Amino acid sequence: MNAGSQDLLSRQRAARNAEDERFIIEGPAFQTAVRYNGPVAVMAVSGELDPSTAPLIVASVEVLVRLGQRHLVVDLDEVTFIDGEGLTALESIADLQSVTLVRLSAPVRQLASSSSRNPNLRDAYTSVTRETFVQTVP
Repeated sequence: MNAGSQDLLSRQRAARNAEDERFIIEGPAFQTAVRYNGPVAVMAVSGELDPSTAPLIVASVEVLVRLGQRHLVVDLDEVTFIDGEGLTALESIADLQSVTLVRLSAPVRQLASSSSRNPNLRDAYTSVTRETFVQTVP
């Protein structure tokens, strides 16, 4: 585990012990915010997924999985830009058994439908509607 992942792991443990149960990673054009709803962690991703931010989302998900998070929902509705490296990051996340990608934004849908070879990512936006997401993860 690299130093960045180790730091994220420490902050995530602290967040799980805090009363508000939130964990936020921010950058100039990127943010993830994790909140807990019982056994489900919901990670809202906003901003740009590019070479500088793609490793952050992968590291965030890896930290949650290492902490034993068995149900992780990654909400991509607020992603405003994605390139090939961002798509590769999402494909690796989509392969994890405990992770469900939901509410793919228009940029993510467009790139995934034309470029992704990962059926978990290509089909994510057709299998989960906003209504289903709201009902399952209040």
